[in-house]
Amino acid sequence: MAAFLIPSYLLSTALYGLLFTSIYLLLATGLTLIFGTLKLVNFAHGDLMVLGAFIAFLFVTLEGWSPYLAMIPAVLVIAGFGVLIYRFTLKPAARTSPVNMILITIGVSYVLENGLAYYFLPVYRTGVEIPSPLRGTGILLPGKVLLTYDDLSIILISWAIMVALYYWLFRTNQGIAIRALSQNPVGASISGIDASRLGYLTFIVGSALAAIAGTLYGIAFTFDPFTGILLTLMAFAVMILGGVGSIPGTMVGSAIIGFAESFISYYMGETWGEAIAFIILALILLVRPSGIFRGG
Repeated sequence: MAAFLIPSYLLSTALYGLLFTSIYLLLATGLTLIFGTLKLVNFAHGDLMVLGAFIAFLFVTLEGWSPYLAMIPAVLVIAGFGVLIYRFTLKPAARTSPVNMILITIGVSYVLENGLAYYFLPVYRTGVEIPSPLRGTGILLPGKVLLTYDDLSIILISWAIMVALYYWLFRTNQGIAIRALSQNPVGASISGIDASRLGYLTFIVGSALAAIAGTLYGIAFTFDPFTGILLTLMAFAVMILGGVGSIPGTMVGSAIIGFAESFISYYMGETWGEAIAFIILALILLVRPSGIFRGG
């Protein structure tokens, strides 16, 4: 009965907030996992997400795949790209100054964006969405608010993956080894943990999460080759807000930024909705520089 008392615009805005939260959660968790374990900064993370969205888009439009099945080739390709980026840029740069790492990954981001623009802009002159047979259908909520089956699928898939990831990190030997490596690399190596192998595995998982997030984002929203810039910044904002390296912190940070962006976009416009993430981040860091949670 209480649901009928909620104004339709509030319910609709809250659903968009949950949608933003779910996508940011996958993207930022991949970034958090990589940074928390390997202490590597990847400014091309959002571009991997967009590349994954474009790969899924091609499989759907050219091959007729379901957008949700198209996540599979997107994950495989982006995981491969992630390994290449780790092997030939981030891993060598880790032995040098952190500034070198930042500059190299900004360069990788620039190459990915312009490569996508070179291929796609002559064909698709505006942003695109991944077509879905479920688009426009859904569950009619109180106030005539439509919860589309795509939105529901995106939310359920995102949180199901997070539950599986949480179980893997906290309940399996491999996940415990990754957490040990993030907390004490020297001690982990002394105890026999293969840091190099886990480094590759961590980057594969983080890149795969970016590909899944990209496909889900492409189903829900319009994207273009340059969307990755903002998404990378949003992922960093979520990670820093929640506490660098903290998966629970990433969950909380995603919810704060996702719902704030949705409500501010409704009341003040999309530009302010995107800016609110960094305003919240600045305010939180003034009070708690380490973020909401401690990393680890």
